[in-house]
Amino acid sequence: MKEISETIKKMSAEELQNLAARLKLKTKSKKDLIGTLLTVTGLDALLKNFDTNSLRVLKAVYASPEGITFAQIQKELKIEIQIIEKITGDLARNLLIYLIKNRQMLNTKQDKAYGISEIGELLHLTDPRALMDRLHKNFLNLEMQKQIHDPNKIMRDKDIRELLQFMAESGCIVSLDAAKEKLPLRFADKILSSLLHQNMIYLYHAYQPEFNTFLILSEKIGPSIAGIPYHVPDRKHIQVRNRYYLLNNLLHAYDVISTFGLFLTKQMEFRKIDIRRIADSMLPLKDVDGNDLPSENLAQLSMFLLNRLKCLKLNKDIAGISLAELRDDPEQPFALLIRILKCVDDSPADDPSFAPPFDMPSYEFSKTIIKLLHKMKSVFYRHAMIALLTKSISEKDERSYAGSIMYINDETERIWTAMNFLCIAGVIDVTADKITLSDIGRHLANHMLKAHAAEHTEPIRKSIYINPDFTLVLPTQEIASDTLYHLMTHTDIVKNDLILNAVITRSSIVRAQKRGMSLATFLMTLESNSKNDLPQNLDFLLREWSNQTIMVKISHTILLKTSHSEFIDELLLGIAKDGIVERISGTHALIRKDYIDEIIKIARKKDAVISLFNELEEEN
Repeated sequence: MKEISETIKKMSAEELQNLAARLKLKTKSKKDLIGTLLTVTGLDALLKNFDTNSLRVLKAVYASPEGITFAQIQKELKIEIQIIEKITGDLARNLLIYLIKNRQMLNTKQDKAYGISEIGELLHLTDPRALMDRLHKNFLNLEMQKQIHDPNKIMRDKDIRELLQFMAESGCIVSLDAAKEKLPLRFADKILSSLLHQNMIYLYHAYQPEFNTFLILSEKIGPSIAGIPYHVPDRKHIQVRNRYYLLNNLLHAYDVISTFGLFLTKQMEFRKIDIRRIADSMLPLKDVDGNDLPSENLAQLSMFLLNRLKCLKLNKDIAGISLAELRDDPEQPFALLIRILKCVDDSPADDPSFAPPFDMPSYEFSKTIIKLLHKMKSVFYRHAMIALLTKSISEKDERSYAGSIMYINDETERIWTAMNFLCIAGVIDVTADKITLSDIGRHLANHMLKAHAAEHTEPIRKSIYINPDFTLVLPTQEIASDTLYHLMTHTDIVKNDLILNAVITRSSIVRAQKRGMSLATFLMTLESNSKNDLPQNLDFLLREWSNQTIMVKISHTILLKTSHSEFIDELLLGIAKDGIVERISGTHALIRKDYIDEIIKIARKKDAVISLFNELEEEN
């Protein structure tokens, strides 16, 4: 290889002027040309002028320290000699290589191209696979949380700190153009040169599918930077532990819809009163950033999930609902949660009326996050996001990797969407800056990895108090999620805080019965977790409530069916008498659609269990 100062001597004034134009220089002095060309930004500006074949030839030249003949280039790259001759001439005129002609041959096959030593030190032409391999090394270190350097020493300079943090939060890779926007224009090359010299970043000139210069964070410092928590004052107070509340909300939505109905207006929107009833029944949930989700969003989410689970569907302007499709899953929250994770994805909603209130993740991507968090245990939220983003980009194919880097916000949003839904579903817990798998999440990870959790020899820690009036005191932080779920399915919530106050009522028991949930599981959970003895009359009274409850069923044909004939007698004598079209038996009657609300009010005064349109009939 020759030195650049020797090579530039042979260039004509016109060639120097053209080179200055490509480097965006006003002067064409040789000193300024060399100085600019031997910078990261200068070389990038020049390389952007060449097509893929030219860059392939340039790569082949610098891969051969002793020079390479045109014939060898032709054999290696399958490019015709005439094209090689044109390409190498253009590269030489731009001070990227120099040529030696073979005067003894009549053709140019034995002409030879050589690299220039100073250019060779800065040039790193590569294909996408090399970038992905380097990013994979970053991910492995991030996954192990392997901190080699003290982040405080690395981040002393403000400009360097902001650049390295930007690179980490972009998946450990950024384009040079994006990096320049984060640096002072006058000092960009100086800072980049320093970081390259210290091996804190790597420079790659990717020539496929189109040219771009990328900077990749060294895998040795990535975990140190990712391990720095967000310095957001409000975040230290974040505490998110959603347990199985999402599942409880599905049951609450079922209770409301099956009791009061869900109807479309002429504008093809659900009646506001119906949505308000569902929203009012929702247990509060927080997102991964610690924000309370609006109750209307929780109502829409519950309807979306019930629809995806094939429990809720529209028949003209009336929604039919039934839990028959779930079989025994309401008694098994873990199995029900898996069904939910599998049924949601990023495809459009089956029915626009039941669209989700926010984006949904795919099951496969949710599995990726769960498995990663299983390995990382407790980790800073920022670290987890960087690790997932780096992993995601490193697994892209050659055609899509550049797009994912250029549109990094879309990739970040996809990860946040999955993390957020897993948090809402109770799989992930958040404490200040850190996230971890909940007891539900750990169970899921073991299930996905076909692993078995270590057996606990300790007896169940009893922490529940039940009073003679059937009120319960539940210290939620001390109770396993599945235990809490079973207790909440058969009780009414009085106060929901660190200490949850609930009460066993007739209505709470018959609601659970209506869903098809047994008393046995509830009583067994209550007995095994209670610090004190259960009231002696509890079992008897619960079964008595169940047996004495009036059952009222209204089908899509507007057929009213009741377990007690006296209920229809009362309707015929009261204000709803005009709503009875015909009594067809002691316990059956045909009723008018516009009297449904009035009949429901009368039934509720008798604490009746109401099942409204729960056959899921298909529209004719």
